[in-house]
Amino acid sequence: PLEEDDTWAGRRDGSGDCRETRPQRGDQRLGRRRPARDHTEAEDRRGELQTNGGRINAEIERLASDEQASHLRAERAGLEQQLRETARRWATLTVARTLLDQAQRKYEVERQPDVLRNAQAFFATVTGGRYERLVSPLGSQAVTALASDGSSKATGQLSRGTEDQLYLALRFGLIREFGTRSAHLPVIVDDILVNFDPERAARAAEGFAKLSETNQVLVFTCHPETAALFQAADPRTQVIPLR
Repeated sequence: PLEEDDTWAGRRDGSGDCRETRPQRGDQRLGRRRPARDHTEAEDRRGELQTNGGRINAEIERLASDEQASHLRAERAGLEQQLRETARRWATLTVARTLLDQAQRKYEVERQPDVLRNAQAFFATVTGGRYERLVSPLGSQAVTALASDGSSKATGQLSRGTEDQLYLALRFGLIREFGTRSAHLPVIVDDILVNFDPERAARAAEGFAKLSETNQVLVFTCHPETAALFQAADPRTQVIPLR
């Protein structure tokens, strides 16, 4: 005898064959369980594929990042090479400029025109030794005064009184230099010290006394104190009253 779940029902013909059969209830339950199992397996497979896909995407991003980093490293190496080359060129040009500046300063001090060499002696006198040298930058007509403390000043940086003394010293230098190429002509001035304070006036009078060693100097003034300054600067000064 067959169990209910294991039997097949049907009509038999005379030969005893089953003309029509159908699964019993046990097979029906088995058929219902198979789709559920297949769905679970599909879900598992989908999760596995998603996990693998995420891993693959992460690997792609890592490779892309490595490629970008490699590109940036190559770019940095190129920039560092350019920086080294630029630094070498800068160092070369800096040394060259320093040497040229030194040569120019040496030329300006040692090979300056005779006018400046003569003028600086007068300027040192009238400034009381505060300024010892006068230089003119190469290719320029400007004059720079070098102080005894090593500082330097262009004419526009000097005080008004010192600037007047500088121009007077330049005239002295021009007169002295002209005398080396021609006759020593007389120097005639009229109240040249009127705008000088007493101290500067006294020093300027000393400058004129020095100039009188090579040139005759005639000073016209209506101020007795000016005449006294010239007599104090050089006792050989003759005062001739004009009536």
